[in-house]
Amino acid sequence: MSHLATANFALLLGMCVVTAAAGVFVWLRLRAPGARVLALLLFACALDSGAFGLEFATTSLTTKVAFEKLLTVSAATIPTLWFVFALQYTGRSRYLTRTVIALLAVVPVMTVLVAASNEAHHLFWRDVSLAPGDAYLAAELVFGPAYWAHIAYSNVLLAAGTVLLLQLFWRSWSLYRGQAILLLVAVSIPWLAQSMYLGGSSLVLGVDLVSVAFCFAALLLAVGFGRLRASDVLSVSRAAVLDSLVDAVTVLDPDANVLYSNPAGAAFLKRLGPEAIPEALAKVWPQAFDARTREPGRLAERATISWTDAAASVFDLSVSPVVDRSGQAVAKLLVVRDVTERRRAETALRESEARFRAIFEENRAIKLLVDPSSGAIVEANSAAADFYGYSREQLLAMNVSDINVLPADALFDALSYAATEQLANFAFRHRLANGDVRDVEVSSGPIEERGRKLLFAIVQDVTAQKQATRALQHSAALLSRGESLAHLGSWEWDLASDTYTVSEEWQRLHGLAGERFSNEEILLTCHEDDREAMKAALARAAAGEPCRIDHRIVRPATHEVRHLTTYGDPVFDAEGHLQTLIGASLDVTHRVRADEVLHEREERLRRALADTVAALGATVAMRDPYTASHERRVSELACKIAERLNWSVEAIERLRIAALVHDVGKIAVPAEILSKPSRLTEMELELIKAHSAAAYEILASIDFGGPVAEIVLQHHERLDGSGYPQGLSGDGILPGARLLAVADVVEAMITHRPYRAALPLEEAMAEIEDGAGSRYDAAACETVVRLFREEGFAFGE
Repeated sequence: MSHLATANFALLLGMCVVTAAAGVFVWLRLRAPGARVLALLLFACALDSGAFGLEFATTSLTTKVAFEKLLTVSAATIPTLWFVFALQYTGRSRYLTRTVIALLAVVPVMTVLVAASNEAHHLFWRDVSLAPGDAYLAAELVFGPAYWAHIAYSNVLLAAGTVLLLQLFWRSWSLYRGQAILLLVAVSIPWLAQSMYLGGSSLVLGVDLVSVAFCFAALLLAVGFGRLRASDVLSVSRAAVLDSLVDAVTVLDPDANVLYSNPAGAAFLKRLGPEAIPEALAKVWPQAFDARTREPGRLAERATISWTDAAASVFDLSVSPVVDRSGQAVAKLLVVRDVTERRRAETALRESEARFRAIFEENRAIKLLVDPSSGAIVEANSAAADFYGYSREQLLAMNVSDINVLPADALFDALSYAATEQLANFAFRHRLANGDVRDVEVSSGPIEERGRKLLFAIVQDVTAQKQATRALQHSAALLSRGESLAHLGSWEWDLASDTYTVSEEWQRLHGLAGERFSNEEILLTCHEDDREAMKAALARAAAGEPCRIDHRIVRPATHEVRHLTTYGDPVFDAEGHLQTLIGASLDVTHRVRADEVLHEREERLRRALADTVAALGATVAMRDPYTASHERRVSELACKIAERLNWSVEAIERLRIAALVHDVGKIAVPAEILSKPSRLTEMELELIKAHSAAAYEILASIDFGGPVAEIVLQHHERLDGSGYPQGLSGDGILPGARLLAVADVVEAMITHRPYRAALPLEEAMAEIEDGAGSRYDAAACETVVRLFREEGFAFGE
């Protein structure tokens, strides 16, 4: 082999190895749109250089022809891959449908087939021979019509892809000059080589520059591919981040000239009136904007104000400085939010509360507001204070069990029942401050007051109308037997005769008639599956123990099954001998059925919530696998810290969900920024910082049963106020957000990222210990250090 052939062989094979290695790197490491196509383009260029180089290593015409056929594979695929890459790289992937891809593949496939079968028809090469004068150079080819058709098609695709890339070059020049230059050089090299080829001067030292040119172009594209594309930044910052905002956003220079305004901002500026913007702003907001000064100190001021226009619309306005890299304020950022509906809602709420207060206090009806979960008296009117003999302040410090003469279990079952009904009526006995016990009828129903579910109760004194012939006698419960109202039937068991005397309400509940029944008759009304349990409960009662049992009865005539809760209390004579058992049966059928429906609904909601969290996680994983894995690991660590701090099960579950979706807002950030291996610019950093607010917007409408969205919004806040997006500090940050921040920092530091390798564990521990109590929650910091150093904590994946 001649020295010239050896040099050409070494050059082309070297280009093949370098280009192939770059293709492997792009395939394995880059995940941005167009990465896989760029890798395939690099492999095709490597094949082209390799096959062309190997052609120099043989003097056999047959072998050279075989390599020429192999070269048609790369020659046919490179233009197509170039065009497809340009579409994806410039954000036009939506055009690459299956039909379009199939059509783009037709000509390359036909080209390879025609070249492979050239001996049968000579449509691709009319003649193939060794080049005269140097047997080590490439074969001399006489091209046929199929070859020229291939060349025409290839140049069309190359030209189309080049135009797309040049458009990106012009858009990105001012912001990303270095990358733009790389892009310009990359698209220029192939065309320069093509021009030399068509001009007959493509051979330099015997090497066809077209092959080498495409290798260089693909390598340059690979170098610049990992860097942010300016077109993406502009489209995201304008359309996705600003133009789509409901809030008005306007950037003003020192003279109040509008540098930028989103659609909402333009609408607000029109609302200011026909005056020029400086005068209008100075009139509306004189203390925050002086249109006649250029002093940086004025520009650097921050201010907020509310403003009402002529149409009675209310706006919250805020001004903050826009600073350059040196920290100098160069413009003002004006953000305006229309709070008209919120203010109207607040006014309506105040008016509604005033009306409710007036209704609550009017006339002499005794009225109470009660918390059904605890029985606490939340509100009482003056009539209630007069009736019970307590001051209003004393009543608000009491529980309904303090005034209700009824077993505690029965009382709270009644409260639970009332909370599920539109209106429920009960017969109770209430104890007054002076010790008197009064028979009362209570009408109660659920209402919502300031976001709390309460019971509104109207109490009527019916003592004079009731005959106190029988009563439940026990230190914790005295209940009328004879005239009990809805859902509560009383009974008295005479142990000597083993007979029961029952109230009319008890008869109605059981579907029986008559005031006296034997023990056997009573047991026959009990559902057969609950009969033995009822016998055991009555036996304990007969031994002098209070009893309570949930059971079912079957009404004889209709065979209807009802759910009851039965209470029994022993009554002793003066000498301590057991005389009778007095009790009550409460019909809780509606509550049991409501509980079943509620349980089923809660289970559906739990599954739906789990599916929602999983879907959000899958969405993040599609955009950035690093973020998805990070969320799972942060959730694991955060829950472990919360367990060590003895958080409740409910609080840990809310924290787990918040951690699993805390970075979901990054779906609004271009994937190229998330996986960018180099330092972020200021604009890129601001886009990243916006992810917590974007996540809040996504999660705020989902009912997680707790402040999950707020925890996600605050997880980058710091105790000293140095965090974002709101600059909160101290107790202004939710406990869940403070704990999540610690887990987030530790996991991020000790895990590999595209822009850096994982840091040592001790470096993460040093950061946590240094910021404990100042930037980070001290208890969470102490716990996470103990988990790693003493307990050897390790992530589960």
